Amino acid sequence: MSYVDGSTCGWHSTINAFLQTSEHDWLRSLQHHHLACMNEQANASQVRAWQNCFKVLQTQLAALVNLRRDTADWNIVFEYELPRERGRRIDVVILARTTILVLEFKDFSTIQRAHIDQSSAYARDLQHYHAYSHNYRVYPLLVLTRSNTHTVKDDDVYVTSPTNLVDLLQSLVTTENKPSIDPYKWLAADYTPLPSLVSAARTIFRHEPLPQIRRAQSAGIPETIAKLLQISRQAQMNNEHHLALVTGVPGAGKTLVGLQFVYENHFGDSESKRTAVFLSGNGPLVKVLQHALKSSVFVQDVHGFLKRYGGTQKWLPEEHIWVYDEAQRAWDAKRVQEKRGHRASEPEDFLRLAEKMNSWTLMIGLIGEGQEIHLGEEAGIEQWNYENGTRAKKRSAMGC
Repeated sequence: MSYVDGSTCGWHSTINAFLQTSEHDWLRSLQHHHLACMNEQANASQVRAWQNCFKVLQTQLAALVNLRRDTADWNIVFEYELPRERGRRIDVVILARTTILVLEFKDFSTIQRAHIDQSSAYARDLQHYHAYSHNYRVYPLLVLTRSNTHTVKDDDVYVTSPTNLVDLLQSLVTTENKPSIDPYKWLAADYTPLPSLVSAARTIFRHEPLPQIRRAQSAGIPETIAKLLQISRQAQMNNEHHLALVTGVPGAGKTLVGLQFVYENHFGDSESKRTAVFLSGNGPLVKVLQHALKSSVFVQDVHGFLKRYGGTQKWLPEEHIWVYDEAQRAWDAKRVQEKRGHRASEPEDFLRLAEKMNSWTLMIGLIGEGQEIHLGEEAGIEQWNYENGTRAKKRSAMGC
């Protein structure tokens, strides 16, 4: 029987079950997942790519099973959604005993640098940030469906044709003295960066200048950080939920406050323990900071974070402190409905998440004054005032 988890992948089961599945049923499952994941129907180009992938794998995996009967019990996952990645999905993941094979299919005959980078990034993100994948070998494979050449290795990516895929899969899967991967635990695993990445990011922040961010000691920045630290300690000590809004004109140092607060004050006694995360809807800023820190450990896209934990999702983040940069640009309910398929504004999403945590939380909104507002952001700071006040009244009425 196949296992379909609409929150993490489009289709999953053993290779044997896949070989017995009709293209119609398999495709319908992927389309349903795409709609749930992206809040839009898959276009014709995407459907054709899935159909092409299905035909290749039906043929090649059948040949693989004929050569090695044990491969029928390997697990195969289609359209796996990477945690906190705002809908980034891997074409195919094969969980082969103690080996993870990441397959990206492209309808090309020659190697493209962008495809190599994409395949490598998928494997790297699983290895570095997926809790269950840390201790297993992860191999990126790029399958060029129009190629018939021999397998080559470009950087860390194995580039192959459909006719050479069987031999490549067999060569990469070796016996290791460790437990076989549990597919259900693998699918249920959340975002957890390697401790070495956490340590490295902290070292970079402390000793190297971040682009476009100055370490100011004026304008009340140290005092603001100290006050936020006091609030966070109170929240943790009393197991409370707190909302703090930090306002200022552009250039006043709000982003610096958020980064310094996250990096210098909230990682506990262990290098691997994460208590806080810096979130932003400013895509270029997120990319610049992630590049400078050589990881996405502490600086992340706010929409990807809420896609993972907001709405009706059951996931809960490890972090208890959420710093939202440019929080005046939080999406209103209408915009969230369009993009994520549920009608709750981002401020409401955060406050609901805090209530689900069954523990202390601190939400810090960094609010810019007089900045340009875009579609779906018009409500600005009033959303935070309204949602916080509404939920406070509900708790008071319930005697909480």
